[in-house]
Amino acid sequence: MTAPSVGRSGTSGTGTGSVGAGSGGTVGERAASCAGVPAEATLVALWLLGRVPDEALPWPVLRPGRAGRGPGPDVREATVLLPSGVPRSGSVEVHVRASDFWRHGHDSDPAYAGLLLHLVWIDDRPGIEAAPGTPTVAVGPALRHDVARIERLLRLGPAGGEPCEGGPRRLAREHDSVLEPARDPGRAGRQSQQGESQADAQVQVQK
Repeated sequence: MTAPSVGRSGTSGTGTGSVGAGSGGTVGERAASCAGVPAEATLVALWLLGRVPDEALPWPVLRPGRAGRGPGPDVREATVLLPSGVPRSGSVEVHVRASDFWRHGHDSDPAYAGLLLHLVWIDDRPGIEAAPGTPTVAVGPALRHDVARIERLLRLGPAGGEPCEGGPRRLAREHDSVLEPARDPGRAGRQSQQGESQADAQVQVQK
């Protein structure tokens, strides 16, 4: 999440999970968007709607999770499918630039230890990981650094309804259906979480 910023009432600048309480992100985020890079909130919405290109991801995404609210990572309870076939859940932190992770002091904050993924637009890291074992995924190259392409993807809404849907995402859903049979008593709760992810994404888009 973004570092604390001056003049944001009701928050401590805890990132896009709570930026919606303000007027469309920090001054830096709005300036970044005008400069040809997306606002952090836009990247969060892209993730929550499942619209991050498959080729940019190290693993298929089973569930995008929900927007983080309060201090801590931008997205909580996301689940991916590891190459071993084992699902893994965790948090996703989102930044415009990978170096923002250190600029915001997350490297020394225990709340960001053990992240599932670090999602960024530009990977300008100084050759190190955000956290041990946490891959940094740069969305910019996959979208040819074209912010307009993000806007088009967001207008499509949640991923998963296309008739010619790509293989990795479809296989991830099929794997998910095996893990969650219809009689699974927790299925309703998970479906509710999916709806929450989509609602959270709409909040990010409207910022």
